[in-house]
Amino acid sequence: MNLRIIYSTIVLFCALTTGTSLWAQAKGKVTYDDHILPLFREKCLGCHNQDEAKGGLSLSSYAAMMEGGSSGKILEPGDAEGSRLFLLVTHKEKPIMPPRSEKLPEASLKLIESWLVGGALENKSSKAKIKKSGLKLASGPIETGKPSGPPAMPLGISLQPKSVPDRPHAVIAMAASPWAPVVAVGGSGQIFLYHSNNYQLLGVIDFPEGVPQVLKFSRNGKLLLAGGGKGASQGKVIVWDLESGDRVLEVGEEFDSVLAADISPDLTRIALGGPSKIVRIYDTATGTVEAEIRKHTEWIRAIEFSPDGVLLATGDRNGGLFIWEALTAREYLNLKGHRASITDVSWRLDSNILASSSEDASVKLWEMENGRAVRSFNAHSGGTASVEFYRDGRITTSGRDRRVKVFDSNGRQQVQFDPFGDLALQSSFSFDGTRVLGGDWSGQLKAWEIKKPKAFQLISLNPPKIEDRLKILRAEFTEKDKKAKSTAQRVQALTQEVQRLKQELAAAKKLVDSLTPKVTQAEKKVKELREQSKKARQSYVTVSETIDQKTTEESSKPEELEKLKEQLEEALKQSSQLSQQLIDTEKARRADANQLKKATETLKGGEPKLKEITPQLQARQKELKDQTALLEPLVKKVKRWELALELEKIHLRTKTEFASKEEIILEIEEAEDEASDVQGDIEDVEDDLKKLQRELDRIKKKIAKKKSAQAEKDTQLKALKAKIKELGKVIHN
Repeated sequence: MNLRIIYSTIVLFCALTTGTSLWAQAKGKVTYDDHILPLFREKCLGCHNQDEAKGGLSLSSYAAMMEGGSSGKILEPGDAEGSRLFLLVTHKEKPIMPPRSEKLPEASLKLIESWLVGGALENKSSKAKIKKSGLKLASGPIETGKPSGPPAMPLGISLQPKSVPDRPHAVIAMAASPWAPVVAVGGSGQIFLYHSNNYQLLGVIDFPEGVPQVLKFSRNGKLLLAGGGKGASQGKVIVWDLESGDRVLEVGEEFDSVLAADISPDLTRIALGGPSKIVRIYDTATGTVEAEIRKHTEWIRAIEFSPDGVLLATGDRNGGLFIWEALTAREYLNLKGHRASITDVSWRLDSNILASSSEDASVKLWEMENGRAVRSFNAHSGGTASVEFYRDGRITTSGRDRRVKVFDSNGRQQVQFDPFGDLALQSSFSFDGTRVLGGDWSGQLKAWEIKKPKAFQLISLNPPKIEDRLKILRAEFTEKDKKAKSTAQRVQALTQEVQRLKQELAAAKKLVDSLTPKVTQAEKKVKELREQSKKARQSYVTVSETIDQKTTEESSKPEELEKLKEQLEEALKQSSQLSQQLIDTEKARRADANQLKKATETLKGGEPKLKEITPQLQARQKELKDQTALLEPLVKKVKRWELALELEKIHLRTKTEFASKEEIILEIEEAEDEASDVQGDIEDVEDDLKKLQRELDRIKKKIAKKKSAQAEKDTQLKALKAKIKELGKVIHN
């Protein structure tokens, strides 16, 4: 710490031991004029006044005090723990103040803390202007590499595009999560999150600040950083929690778009740069500028912290490439060698090698001991646009030759993918290193499997609104469902026809099997009956002739003739019976033969027809199976996007409820200010004490009511967030 400011602080706090009586009086607003200045006036203003401001610090006026001293600001309104003054006087940091002395009386410390927490007000009419809090880090050590649990994935983030332009935005910003299948791609006023394995849209993050110029994941993959803005207007860096999509930090008040930015592995610092030619390093806990680097002579286009968090690399449009100590912002190395603009930088996992790409077409690998280029190779004719190390040392690049390439750790080309239709601007490895994703100036985003470099997946960077997507999907489903139903009807008709034929053939075969032996037996029987009938007729003729002969003989006896006549009648009767039996048997045989003939003809005609129809049925069944297979994913897609639409409605409701909660908070703050003012009036006007007390009670009831409303909103928001998370799990499973 600067000795002059240390001295200033020592002198300042020697006077604060008189704060007990002032603390006892400070029951309303604590202000500089009424409470803090009397502490300073006792002894401090002798050395820190407008005429003699030791250490560059004057405490004689509020404005001068807020400017700070030679070493910068000493106060952070709204944050006592973030104010250097308070940390020193409470002995939480060294050098302790006052030096070689006990802490100030507790009443003085409480007075100072109350003043700072209340916004470091100048007087009773002042309004607190408290700087927004910074990034709230979880307790315990920060994971700077692979997370110990499941890697962060988007869960419940809105899938609704914020806008649908006529054509996709150029892929000028892209990043892949180091530990999860997530790739982030910048668009106009929005950031798309895609699954790098199945290429599904995982979420759309709003970026109303303008166009994202740079995207970076934190080293543990839990946070997503975007830097960008509007040219010649504003520039900011925003950080989101990847899982919830909530904004957790916003830094930067640039007057032009941020072109390069990164967050340190321990999440404590953010570095950004752009057309201002200044690298600004922010403290993520307070959101304040910690250091500024003014060495660059041109626009800053590349920034990245080393994986171990020790160094910071920055590159500019003039070919300037520097390495800085991340903690102190002191220059460590000046890497000279590029003849044109630096376009990108990337650290090897061990932090010992930095890769830099340039419009001079080259990629250079720099060692960090002496700043020597240990490798240099021309990656892309016309200029190299991006460079990225993977964990195993492989490198991917993109460039003006419209190609994306993969190199080994020594710069030997391993894979060259087919060219884009326009300039290739970005390339990144997927989390598992099996794929490379690349984007070009026309807004095309492609994904290649490294083992199959000729095949690629085209990812849409201009997705439709959820409602339009559902309309398209439902129309597609209706058309395909109609075809499937028509095919199903045809399959049903053919199935029924096949079943009918099979039944007919089975019945015919059964009839043939039963009639064939029966007809054969009948034919045999007819033959036998004919023989018997013939014999019976022959017997009749023989007996008849015998009778005729006997009748002519004189010697014939009547008894003999009578007996012969009986034989004749018996022969006639037998012949008649056989003739009738023959007729009946023949008739039955002919009927069975006709049935057998018809059954045989049915078999002969039905079997070829069955053989003809069966392949038709099989073809229609396959067609129906294929059509049904197309319907199943469509049904899932429709269901997914119906859930996405429901999720979007909840998000909109959440925004409304949050806005309502913010209004209540503002009303509470206004009521608290009003209560504070009334409390001050109570102290100053003893005669009106009872009247003012009643007014105060009314306002406190109002505050209690508003706080109750706030609590109710908090409960509603908690329920909505739980619903968002639940729907997110359903959607992405």
